[in-house]
Amino acid sequence: MAKVTYRGILTFEDIWPYRGDFDMNDVVVKYVSTVGYNQKNEVIQTEDVYTILWSGAAYNNSFAYQLDAMRSEVNVTFSSSLGGDGGAFVDQTLDKATIRLANKVLDYANQEEKGSFTVTTKYTGRRIAKDDFTLPPYNPFITTTSDDKEVHLTNMRPTERLDHGNLGHGHDQSDPNKNLYYITYDEEGQQMPFAINLVFESDEVMNTFIVPFCDPLRESKRIDIFYPSFLNWVKTNGKEDSDWYLHPRK
Repeated sequence: MAKVTYRGILTFEDIWPYRGDFDMNDVVVKYVSTVGYNQKNEVIQTEDVYTILWSGAAYNNSFAYQLDAMRSEVNVTFSSSLGGDGGAFVDQTLDKATIRLANKVLDYANQEEKGSFTVTTKYTGRRIAKDDFTLPPYNPFITTTSDDKEVHLTNMRPTERLDHGNLGHGHDQSDPNKNLYYITYDEEGQQMPFAINLVFESDEVMNTFIVPFCDPLRESKRIDIFYPSFLNWVKTNGKEDSDWYLHPRK
């Protein structure tokens, strides 16, 4: 079995569909994922380790992710540093395989020993070619004040459970007819994300990442104050300053 490893850090704003303070630290999750392929370059198994790094939120949010596969097509097992499966489970109410990992993040976030979940997923049904596979971190999201209020990465589709009344409501500029999701703008008209996926080439570099404004006395300040190159990265659609998260303000 050929294996490829992906790693990164996810950051979320939880006030959606309103723009919030853009400090991007309401939920911060690290992932290290290994995808296994057979000789035909079809996905046969993934092993994903998700670690809850931080929660700077008032809400007791939950973290989950959805695969681009039906629940009947996969076999999922869990282990956790919290003991047993740590309360993780596959949502039996959704047809697509949806992995609910960290329920009530505030209950164990911000501890010296971080809570982590190891998820092994075996693809037992339809074979998915490497080029057609949605790579880690798949479709990650948080739920906020209710399970039907989800925050995803920009232009990632919500699950079937989402209350669609929130799309295009408040400051959200989603337009499902154009496949546009989770888009907003700041007060100056600059497009901003509700969630970010930061990709790293090694564990060593990833472990140097500093969560923006994790000091409670400095909460609610925009991420571009802590990471000065962030705004140019957004303005250029990622063409410039793609490593902005490696350069915090000194």
